[in-house]
Formats: sequence, structure tokens, C-alpha cells
Amino acid sequence: MQQNCIERIDTNTSLFNSHFGSVGKETLNWKPNPGTWSIGQNIEHLIQINETYFKVFSELESGSIKLPFYGRIPFISSFFGKLILDAVEPDRKKKGKTFSIWDPSESTVPLNIFEQFSGSQKKLKEYILRLEPHIKNEATIYTPVSKYIVLPLNTGIEIVVTHQERHFNQAIELFREINQK
Repeated sequence: MQQNCIERIDTNTSLFNSHFGSVGKETLNWKPNPGTWSIGQNIEHLIQINETYFKVFSELESGSIKLPFYGRIPFISSFFGKLILDAVEPDRKKKGKTFSIWDPSESTVPLNIFEQFSGSQKKLKEYILRLEPHIKNEATIYTPVSKYIVLPLNTGIEIVVTHQERHFNQAIELFREINQK
């Protein structure tokens, strides 16, 4: 699982950079309507998700993570994990609204967002490697949205990576729309 996720993170980073890394600021920030995120906002959103998970991963590493009493019941954490993983599938058949902590800014996204994303992805891979003993021990974490929503660590990592694939597909849809105008 660990190596597979790292390869997928590398692929996701490469896809975003190769498809959108050479676009101009106008294309990066174009939105078909106020309720849709731009390509840049999609990338910014992914960085925000990574960053909020880093805090949880850090608590797990240091042994300071505090879970609710039911956080140690595998059925409950597996249930929440599967529910969230299903919601972030790349096919985008199920549309959803994100939690406000992950809303991108309303301002113009700078072109260095790709460097920020690459750095965030590198840090995510480093965490995954360091968390290997916790993955093997089937550790449980909470989601950055709520300490009351618990899930297996390996599912949390899978959610982050799968969610990136979902937003790449969203960015591709936007790019096609831009090219059709």
C-alpha cells in the first residue's frame, strides 16, 4: 500500500505539473462561474488538505493523538473510512461540497502554486514513509474536519491520494471548457 500511494502521489504531482504547469495566470484562475473552482483553486485545495493531515500525522508520530473512546473499535473507523473514500472517488459522479477548512481562497492563485504543490506532495511522501510502523500496526487517526470522525491511517492516506485524482479530473474538465471557449 505504502509504495503504491507514493507512486500515485508522484503521478498526481507529475500530471498537474505537465498538464497545467505552463498555463498562464489567466487560465490558471479562470472559472466558468462563481460557484466553480479554478484550476489553481483545485491545486490550492489539495495543498490545504495535505497540510491539515500533516497535523494529524504529526500527532500520531509523537504519540499525542487523542481519539474518542470508539476510535479503537475497528468497525467504526472502517465504516467512516469507507464512507469518506467512496465520497472522493475520481469519477466525480457524486458531487459534493467541501468543508470550509478546505475552501480555497477567493484571491488569484499565483503561478508558483505548482512549486507549493510539489513541496506539499514531497512532504506527504515523507510522512507516509515515516508512518510505516503505524500503518503496519493498523493505527487509527481522526479526520482534520473533526476529532470525532475516525478512520484507519491507511484509509486516510488513500483518501488524500484518491482525492487528488478526483481534483485532477475536475481540473481537466475545466481545461477542456477553457479550450472550447
